Amino acid sequence: MRNALVLMLFLISFTAFPQQTDWDHVDQKVARIPAFAENSIPALASWINKEFTNQPDQSRAIHRWIAMNLRYDFTSSIAELTKMENQMIVESAFQTRRSVCGGYAGLMDSLCKLVKIDSYVIDGYTIQDGKINPNPHAWVAAKINEKWYLFDPTWSSGSLVNGNYEHEFDGAYFMVSPEKMILSHIPFDPIWQFLDFPQYSKNETVFRTKTQYDFSDSIRKYMQLSNKQQITDEIRRIGESQATNQAIVKRLSFLYDNLDVELYNENIKLYNKAINIYNDAVTKWDDYINFRNKNLDNIQSIKKKRPLLDELIRSLDSAISIMEEMTSITSDVAGGANNLRRSIYTMKSQILEEKQLMSRS
Repeated sequence: MRNALVLMLFLISFTAFPQQTDWDHVDQKVARIPAFAENSIPALASWINKEFTNQPDQSRAIHRWIAMNLRYDFTSSIAELTKMENQMIVESAFQTRRSVCGGYAGLMDSLCKLVKIDSYVIDGYTIQDGKINPNPHAWVAAKINEKWYLFDPTWSSGSLVNGNYEHEFDGAYFMVSPEKMILSHIPFDPIWQFLDFPQYSKNETVFRTKTQYDFSDSIRKYMQLSNKQQITDEIRRIGESQATNQAIVKRLSFLYDNLDVELYNENIKLYNKAINIYNDAVTKWDDYINFRNKNLDNIQSIKKKRPLLDELIRSLDSAISIMEEMTSITSDVAGGANNLRRSIYTMKSQILEEKQLMSRS
């Protein structure tokens, strides 16, 4: 299951704050991009990297190309999209030139990384006409010349006008400061606001926290965590904000579903690790039994194998400890785990009995 939620966004224009207006030199060159540069995502990144030498121009080229070459896909099935891996969504967006916000944002993030611009895909919700849109949305944060800016290539590609989608570039959503983007785009997790004092929306009201936030340190720590811990920490931070609206309810449901998947995968990983240890112990135990049966008239040679029996005991204890790390075990895993546990204890009992017999001989 993919570790990002992608749902349809009903587009609408709003007044934003572009950082610069003189981008004609970039936009004109992007409009004349050679065909070979559009053969693949790496080819596009390579062309941009060659044609533009500074980060603002590179980010503009990426943003402009995506906004003008992708069209919003109103026919996509949300259920199908949520089952796709992030990279599949990005590849599909590039190949078909159609996507929802996750494809727009994911493609921009991929291209930024290829031209060595630090970037992240941000999941959140939007405020449109003064009201919270309950449908989750995705946009991009990119570090341009050591400063973080926000980009929404989806909203830059067009908008709904009288119920019809008009594909027209809107530069208002390019390179927006965090202080201005927060007026319309609210990340689910406050660390992605890039603000010293994060803001939250409760029902239809936006309010600012009074506690200063070190978002740089929080992001650095976040990126070092496992997927499971990232999900757990986001759930905790959302809870600490005490913000409630339909979009956040949907996000929490999505996070808990993904946490279940992470727990399941973690349990499977632990189970497989334990069963590999057990199978290795079975092989060594069988080898020992064969050796013993062939050397019953040479007790001393059998006793020399005692260290092997001690090693097997330690291995089985290790497998048991690994299985004790399994939590929230689902029914389809529980049966196999219980059988494995019984097998481990049975083998351990046999080995201990063998050690006792060896001591008496």
